[in-house]
Amino acid sequence: MAVTEMSQDMPGLDHERCLYPEDIADLVLWLVTRRANIKIGTPILIQTMLNPWENA
Repeated sequence: MAVTEMSQDMPGLDHERCLYPEDIADLVLWLVTRRANIKIGTPILIQTMLNPWENA
């Protein structure tokens, strides 16, 4: 779960355990700055290692 304007007020969501738009942007920047001869496979998965729901 990423913390965005749409999800920031969801009850039970622990923001410390969530992804932020900056996390996604960091990955995108890394992907687009690779040399042309480097192949990046799909899918690319980015996720938190902890459950972002406090009571889940």
